[in-house]
Amino acid sequence: MSSIQSHSSALSGLVAARRKLETHGHNIANASTEGYTRQRVIQSPVGAGVVAHVFSTSPSDPGGVMSMGVERLSDVLLQSRMATAVEGQGAAQATEKYMMRIEDAFAEPSESAISGQLTRYWGSWASLAISPDSTAARQQVLAEGEQLAYSLRRADTEMSDTLTYAGAELEATASEINNLSEQIADLNGAIVSAGRNTTSQADLWDQRDRLVSRLAQLTGATSRVREDSQVAVFVGGRVLVDNKTVLKVQATATELQWAIDGAKVDASGYVGSLHTLVSTTIPALRASLDAVAAALVSQTNAIHTAAADPSGATGRLFYDPAGLTAATIAISTDPTNGVAGNPQRVAAASVAGAVFDGSAAHALALLGDSPTGPDAAYMGFLSSLGVATSSARSRAASSELVLAAAANDYNATAQVNLDDELAEMTAAQRAYQASARVVTAIDEMLDDLIRRFGRVGA
Repeated sequence: MSSIQSHSSALSGLVAARRKLETHGHNIANASTEGYTRQRVIQSPVGAGVVAHVFSTSPSDPGGVMSMGVERLSDVLLQSRMATAVEGQGAAQATEKYMMRIEDAFAEPSESAISGQLTRYWGSWASLAISPDSTAARQQVLAEGEQLAYSLRRADTEMSDTLTYAGAELEATASEINNLSEQIADLNGAIVSAGRNTTSQADLWDQRDRLVSRLAQLTGATSRVREDSQVAVFVGGRVLVDNKTVLKVQATATELQWAIDGAKVDASGYVGSLHTLVSTTIPALRASLDAVAAALVSQTNAIHTAAADPSGATGRLFYDPAGLTAATIAISTDPTNGVAGNPQRVAAASVAGAVFDGSAAHALALLGDSPTGPDAAYMGFLSSLGVATSSARSRAASSELVLAAAANDYNATAQVNLDDELAEMTAAQRAYQASARVVTAIDEMLDDLIRRFGRVGA
């Protein structure tokens, strides 16, 4: 190898070492940057068909090293596993969030909750059965009946408000999805413009991956990188983003739709769980609570209308017979036969005129123990709510573990390790110093030759 070739080889080593120093320094600077993927310099030995440096005179010059750019140390399979874990976490988060909200609204078990109010309601009828001539006992029956009806209406309002909140979140999520999609489309163009295997392209790729990951969490989106480094994003088999083209979504109260044709977005992830909650889970719970109200109204009225009040009158309506849902249940205000505001219309006797007969009130008290009564219906509702909430908690906890495991595996490859980076920088610095010494030595040798023998061509 000639001195000129050696000089060229050493200079290529200087350039390569400097590039490594820059890249490892960039890694260290971004060690705490969320979503940053470690970068590595791609190096290739100078060999046949490659001109090492401007000083080289032949494409077959041996020796030296060439920096081919940088690459992101991202494992495609581990990244796919991460996307699946993020999707599962999104779905679990939505379900847990809303089921906890509903569960908290009922505050079971507690004395102030509906179960405690049912107990007090039947207890007031039992007290009336013992003292059928007591106006105070009748007032207590009315008070407990009114409070129970109010609590059922309030519980239904909480679930209705939850549905409204979910609808508003769907609308906000639609806006976020559209915004994320636009950013991804813009980054597609920027990544192409940045050029292949550059630090700036790698950084832009990281930004895009974070946005795609968020879409996966929200919708279960999948992605495919094109040959030109642009990404295509799919939701439910339809293209959301392709190169710089974006297909927008819009929200209704119960679902996301494709803006172009109004078709439902077949999403999973957070949005998929929202779809299930607003279309199936919460309506089913409301229907179960309606069954409690219907049983309370129909069964109470069935006994009460046949019973006699202190005046001997029958046909009194305790609850409004039209209020057969949790949203509409109320004490009857019928001016002729309703009991609202009039304790003397509360019936306790099975026989008209029997002042000390509390058998009807006793029969009403026994409804609390009926296997087909309101309490049984409410226990069925609580069972459904409890199972759904417990399942949501368990799924959320499991999804967090799955995500943590996937993240650990992915980060083992992609995350910056400061110790490793410092070691690589030290090695690159030593390589730079060694190459610099070679260049200096050759320069000194050539300078000495020129001084001894004169300039070339003299």
